[in-house]
Amino acid sequence: MSTSEQTEAETATLPGERLRLAREALKLSQQDVAGQIRISVDKVAALESDEIARVGPPVFAAGYIRAYARIVGLPADELIPQFTGLVHLSTRSAMRLSTVDESGLARLSSGRPAAFSRGNGRRRGRPLRWIGLLLLILTIVAVGLWMVKSGNLSLTEAPQERMAYKPLPQKSMPEKPMPE
Repeated sequence: MSTSEQTEAETATLPGERLRLAREALKLSQQDVAGQIRISVDKVAALESDEIARVGPPVFAAGYIRAYARIVGLPADELIPQFTGLVHLSTRSAMRLSTVDESGLARLSSGRPAAFSRGNGRRRGRPLRWIGLLLLILTIVAVGLWMVKSGNLSLTEAPQERMAYKPLPQKSMPEKPMPE
């Protein structure tokens, strides 16, 4: 990338435009960049047109921006905060792209990792867990009742021997000297 092209890419106002100008200066196509980042061409186009909502969750968008910037030689640490200004996130999630740390974890405004924060959305799977537990208990009770009714299990009587023990007859073996 020549100095004038690099300066032009750095002075572009929108971060997507900076990425596009840097890519074009390197004579790379959107398909080339998409192949290197391993995302669809549509997502590369969305990044270049500053439509972050089409890219996916903010954590993924930050990773794509970082990888794209690395490919075209732009500083990702400058681009991510610029994209942050373009993203309108609800106050509920309170997640910002600028709070993606070096390890790639998104952090909430409280500083805790997003995946482990308290009150981060509705707890999914809880009703499903209770339904599964209820079905398991009902199955155990049903099997127990079936065994009692079919006679396989008696709650009042002690188990009786079903077959009387009869010792096997012992056959005596003639004593023959064993050949040596």
